[in-house]
Amino acid sequence: MEVKKTKKSHAHYEPDFKEEILRMLNSGKNVDEISKTFGISRNVLYTWKSKSQMKTKTKTSEEQTTYRRPTNFRERITQKRERSITV
Repeated sequence: MEVKKTKKSHAHYEPDFKEEILRMLNSGKNVDEISKTFGISRNVLYTWKSKSQMKTKTKTSEEQTTYRRPTNFRERITQKRERSITV
């Protein structure tokens, strides 16, 4: 007997719908209540909330280029020198 593997598909939600759900979550509405009302798993709701919070916490490109972790010894020495001169 051969077993066919089927690819699971998951629901895709419109961005406007997600934003409305996130507004509800951020306003303090109960996750269980939203989950039951809209038929969306709690895990999905927490994932959406987490991702939306990460987007708001990302640094601007200017902040990101201010300090980059050195990749080799020479870069580390150079950055240490530059920091000691500016301080």
